[in-house]
Amino acid sequence: MHTNNRMQRHWVETRDFIKENWTKFTDVELDHIDGDFDKFFTYLKEYYSNFPLNEAVARGKLQGFLNRMDDAHPERITG
Repeated sequence: MHTNNRMQRHWVETRDFIKENWTKFTDVELDHIDGDFDKFFTYLKEYYSNFPLNEAVARGKLQGFLNRMDDAHPERITG
């Protein structure tokens, strides 16, 4: 499943997860991201140095979180 779709499907929980793990994100930016994986990484690159490493770490953390959300909420998975 495409990560952007998964992020949108679990956006309420993902928003809180992002806020806890990447504290430089403001509510305004999270409103703008609104479940869009690419926008999240645009802001990540802007606010956090050493981006290639941070991107890899962020992808791993986010994928693991979304996997847990899919397991916890199978009713949200369609197709």
